[in-house]
Amino acid sequence: MKEFLNVSNLSFTFENNIEPIFSSISFQLQSGWTGIVGANGSGKTTLIKLITGELSPVSSNITYHGTKCYCEQRADFIPPEHADFYQSTDRFVFQLKENICEYM
Repeated sequence: MKEFLNVSNLSFTFENNIEPIFSSISFQLQSGWTGIVGANGSGKTTLIKLITGELSPVSSNITYHGTKCYCEQRADFIPPEHADFYQSTDRFVFQLKENICEYM
């Protein structure tokens, strides 16, 4: 199976923290569905933001094949662009909607 993501030597500390959130972590993910599971506050969102470039790591070597993006998941409001997504006839958006409905 083809390697989708390779993270090597990832370290990150928030500006006001003394202790690092991540220190020299490395892992690889294969193509397909992957889940990141952990307690609230354990660093899941921070890790995703580092991988997608929303945050800048202290050090890292991140390589990936394909497209990467960070999609914020919030349950306290509806994003203003939600109607555009649901009404879109774009092929890529259609595939996303088809995959979402398949797992609901």
